[in-house]
Amino acid sequence: MSNCNIKIPDALHERLKALAKEKGYSSVEEMILHVLEKTVDNASHDKDTESVKRQLKGLGYFNG
Repeated sequence: MSNCNIKIPDALHERLKALAKEKGYSSVEEMILHVLEKTVDNASHDKDTESVKRQLKGLGYFNG
């Protein structure tokens, strides 16, 4: 795993720490990794969905 440092303002970090604890994460880092993974997965899915829609539209099966 890469060692990447991202600067987060103290006020935001405190909010993230409280949310991580509330949601049952062991740390802010664990929660951030989970959120980023879900975001990337959703973005990939959205891209795939748009590609399929374009293909169907090109074939005349999709009007949206």
